[in-house]
Amino acid sequence: MRQRQTLATKLSPPFDLILRYFISALIFYLIFFIYLPESYQILEGYFLTFKVIFLVHMFFLGFVLNTMFGAMYQLIPVALEKPIFSIFLAKFQFFIYEPGVILMLLGFYDNNIYCLTIGSFLVFMSILTFIFNFFMSLKTLKPSNIAAKFLIVSNIMLLFGAVIGLTMVLNMMFSFMPMDYLSLVFMHVIFMVFGFVFMSIMGLSNVLLPMFSLAHKYNDKFINMSFYVSLTGVFGFEILFKFYIAKIFFLAFIFTGVCLYLIQVYDIYIHKPKGRDDLYIKGMFYSNVFIIFSFMAMLYSPIMFAIILTLGFFQMFILSNLYKIVPFLIWFHRFSPLVGKRKVPMLSEMMPGKIPKIQFIFSSVGLLVMVFSIILKTKILYFLGSFFLLIGALLFIFNIIYGKRIYSVHCFL
Repeated sequence: MRQRQTLATKLSPPFDLILRYFISALIFYLIFFIYLPESYQILEGYFLTFKVIFLVHMFFLGFVLNTMFGAMYQLIPVALEKPIFSIFLAKFQFFIYEPGVILMLLGFYDNNIYCLTIGSFLVFMSILTFIFNFFMSLKTLKPSNIAAKFLIVSNIMLLFGAVIGLTMVLNMMFSFMPMDYLSLVFMHVIFMVFGFVFMSIMGLSNVLLPMFSLAHKYNDKFINMSFYVSLTGVFGFEILFKFYIAKIFFLAFIFTGVCLYLIQVYDIYIHKPKGRDDLYIKGMFYSNVFIIFSFMAMLYSPIMFAIILTLGFFQMFILSNLYKIVPFLIWFHRFSPLVGKRKVPMLSEMMPGKIPKIQFIFSSVGLLVMVFSIILKTKILYFLGSFFLLIGALLFIFNIIYGKRIYSVHCFL
C-alpha cells in the first residue's frame, strides 16, 4: 500500500513554469474546439486527411502534452523525491516547444511541408530536452515506487514515438527512403498514446487519485501488474508489427494492461472515505468509464473509438485534475507563505463555484451528440455536438481563469 503524498513540496519548481504550460494547453484546447467542425469528413470515413491530422495534433501536442509537461514538472519531485535537474532547461523546452507546435499545425493545415519540417524539428528538440531533464533528475536515484517506473518507461516510449514522427516528416521533405507511412503512423500512435500518454496517466493516477480522494489501505498489485503487461504489449506490438497475429496478440496485452489499471482505479475508489465525492473527484474516477466505452466502440469503428477516448476519457480526466491542481498550486505558491502572518483564504475558497457542473453537462452532451452524428452520419448533429463541446471548453477556461473572486489564475497573469 502506498502512502499518500502531497501535490507540492519544497522541491517543487517555480509556479510560473507550470503556469506557462497550463495556459498554453488552455489556448490550444479552445482553438481545437473552434476548428473541430472542419473535420466533418470523418463522418464519411476519412480520418487521415491533413485537416484531421491537424486537429489530432492540436489536441495531443497542444492540449494533452502541454498539460502533461506542466503536471510532470510539478509531480516528478513528488514521485522521485528529488528536484528537477534544471529549471533553465524546463523553460528552454517551453520556448522551443510552443513555436514548434504552431509551425507543425500550420504545416498540417496548409499542407506546407517547410513549416511542418521546421516545426517537427523544434518539437523533437523540445521533447529531447524534456527527456534529458527527466533522466538527469533520476541520476544516482533508484526509483522504488510504481509511479516512477511508469514515468521512466513512458518517457522512453515518448522518445521512440517522436523519432518515428520526425523520420516520417523528414522523409516527406527529402524522400531519402521508401516508407510505409500507414504502418509508421500506426506505430507512432501506439508509442505516443498507449506508450507515453496512457502509461504517464496510469503512473500519475496512482499519485493523484489517492491524494485527492484521501484513499488508503488499497492494494497496489493491480497497477503493478498493469505496468508489466502494458510494457510487454506496447514493445511487443512495435517489435513484431509486421506480423498480423503478433499485432493482435500484443494489442490484447495492451487492452489487458488498461483493464488492470481500471481495476486499480476501482480499488482506490472503494477505499476512499465517504463524503469525499466532490464534482472534481467524481470526474477523475468516472472519466475512466469512457475507456470501457471506447474499447466497445472500437467494434463499431476506429473513429468512434478515437472520439470517445479523446473527448471522453482524456478530456474529462485532464479537466477534472486541473480543477483540483490549479487552485491548490495557486494557494500553495501565493498564500501558504502568509499562513500565520495574515488572514488567507481557505483552499475550498479557491475552487470554482457551480459553473463546472454546467461545463461538464455541456461537454458530456456534446460528446454524446458527436457519437450519434457518427452513427447516423449527420453533419447537423456533428456541428451541434461541436457547438456544445465549444461551450464546455469556454466554461472550463472561464472557471480556471476566474474561479472564485480574486483567487484564480489571473492573479499570476
